[in-house]
Amino acid sequence: MQKLLDIIKKDVFNLAGKGKLAVLQTATPICPEDLTEKIAADVNWKTTIWPSIISWPEDIEQNGDKGLWGQYFKLFDKENVEDENHDGSLAFYKKNRAKMDAGSEVFNPKRFKSSDGHISAIQALLEKRHMIGEAAFAAEMQMKPKRYSYQLDITPKVVVSKTTSNA
Repeated sequence: MQKLLDIIKKDVFNLAGKGKLAVLQTATPICPEDLTEKIAADVNWKTTIWPSIISWPEDIEQNGDKGLWGQYFKLFDKENVEDENHDGSLAFYKKNRAKMDAGSEVFNPKRFKSSDGHISAIQALLEKRHMIGEAAFAAEMQMKPKRYSYQLDITPKVVVSKTTSNA
């Protein structure tokens, strides 16, 4: 990754000689601290990020998976398992849409297809999140990959401190 960043800084930026050069990068960050995130953190780049969901529904913020959206996805999953149309989950959404959508704002309100059984962009986006998982959605759709693993520094002293001498 550092080699690619060096190529961009040394070779690409110098294509303009003494003049200015406009460089456009379109990218999706895949993991924390990847090339895209490093470039976005560099003050020499002007970065614009467009997350799909600008503000989350209050129901999800307050209740997580235990609120109305959680009930919706229980119906949705049951319909998937039984290989049925999503008529029941869609009826539930239509009935509770005002409460389910409250507080949400999406980047593109037209980002849904009625032919897919969607009546709103937030419904389509939350179904996508439900299907691909939170980590993939955070990276691909929100442009904010989440760190789910960390490096542990395990030294002999740490190992010895965790063992007992009662053998």
